[in-house]
Amino acid sequence: MTEPVTIHAFSAGAQAVCGLEELRPAAATLLGPCKVISQEYPNILCRAIDLEVMHGPVPAGDVRIE
Repeated sequence: MTEPVTIHAFSAGAQAVCGLEELRPAAATLLGPCKVISQEYPNILCRAIDLEVMHGPVPAGDVRIE
């Protein structure tokens, strides 16, 4: 496989951004494969996206599905 591929790996609490987040060490295990995949397969771009967990309903306009 040589065509470009993009992988978006979503997690919550894997990385500290401002220091106030509740960290989830198990979610951080996603970061290693994302880094290694891109190194071993140059045609694969792997992005780790760490989201803030929101409590309660999310307005429909705030959700984006591609």
